[in-house]
Amino acid sequence: MSQTPQDPYAPGPDGQPWSQPEPNQSPGGTQPPSGPGYPPPTVGGTPPASPAYPPPPPAYGPPPSTPAGPPAYGHPGTVPPVVYQDPSQKTNGLAITSMICGIVGVVVCCLWFLAGPAAVITGFIARGQIAKGQGKGSGMAMTGLILGFVAIAIGVIALILNGTGALVEWTDSLS
Repeated sequence: MSQTPQDPYAPGPDGQPWSQPEPNQSPGGTQPPSGPGYPPPTVGGTPPASPAYPPPPPAYGPPPSTPAGPPAYGHPGTVPPVVYQDPSQKTNGLAITSMICGIVGVVVCCLWFLAGPAAVITGFIARGQIAKGQGKGSGMAMTGLILGFVAIAIGVIALILNGTGALVEWTDSLS
């Protein structure tokens, strides 16, 4: 004997729409499923307690209060000020020379005795001039100083190794 499914939207036995089903009875009139994977049937039609979740944050809060004074971005329709660099502040030529000599002294190892000291000397002079406000390029002057000292160190190490014969033996082993 088959049972026809009951319309879940039909009025209940008391004539009221949306009435609660009887205890241990599903809305369709059959027993709820039980067993592994299903929660135990409830008594009185109340669902089991679900884990408590925190309430969602409010969709929109009140606007943040602004400090007194003009808006942070200026008044609408205004153009931000244009900052011009002083054309008289050019890069110090000795800073450029120091950096180029430092690079040449490190890359071209046979010129360390010329380019290394030149980079160090022009770097110190350029940094002194830049400190007095005679141009810009402090980073280039510092780069030239560092590379100049590195070139001198490489040259001194090469001279020591050459004097001991280690450099000659190493270069002969390469060929």
